[in-house]
Amino acid sequence: MVREEKVKQVEELVKKFETYPVIAIFDLFQLPNKVLKEIRNLLKEKGEVKVVKKRIAFIAMEKYDKGLEKLVERIDFPLGLIFSKENPFKLFSLIEDHKVPDFAKGGEVAEEDIVIKAGITNLMAGPAISEFSKLKIPVGVEQGKIAIKKDHVLVKKGEVITPEAASILRKLNIAPLKIGLKIKYVYENGMIYDREALELVKTFKEKLIKCYQNCLNFTLAIDWPTKDNIKYLLI
Repeated sequence: MVREEKVKQVEELVKKFETYPVIAIFDLFQLPNKVLKEIRNLLKEKGEVKVVKKRIAFIAMEKYDKGLEKLVERIDFPLGLIFSKENPFKLFSLIEDHKVPDFAKGGEVAEEDIVIKAGITNLMAGPAISEFSKLKIPVGVEQGKIAIKKDHVLVKKGEVITPEAASILRKLNIAPLKIGLKIKYVYENGMIYDREALELVKTFKEKLIKCYQNCLNFTLAIDWPTKDNIKYLLI
């Protein structure tokens, strides 16, 4: 890349930093193109997605200053940027909730039970039957095709998906993975939110309820009357 082109790209980034108050930094490592395309479509009215070389991004961040340069020493991954005027937590939640189904290759951990439903498949009866049998999947032949005799849990939640299981799932056109874009940091007007802080938007209510329950249990244990526990103390 010639120097003039690099300078132009840096200037374009700085201009976007000046235009958008919210800048999200996401990890590009092993991110499928289809996920990036989905996110672009999702944000077409809420922001702009841009993939840049790390060095170009760093130079632009340092030139823009205003606190964004603090991210330079934290970023050790290939990055992409999202420019938006949306609330940082709403933006994070919107992207986190948008997952794209994907096939397993083997080695991934199942986020939930992977179940093969009973019924006739589109696979013609033949050598593939032995692959099903090796994985103890109950199969038979109906109408010249492989049929699953009953629902079968191929991989339990938390277990590693083996290459053999991944092969069967692909043959059955089952995409058990949910792939999404992973935001690592969000910058807003001098403030930097890391992923842990951003995740509070999803966990805060749950933590608040748990805190309330713990406090209620404590007051009951020491017989300390309050308007919330009095009905239990009078029992």
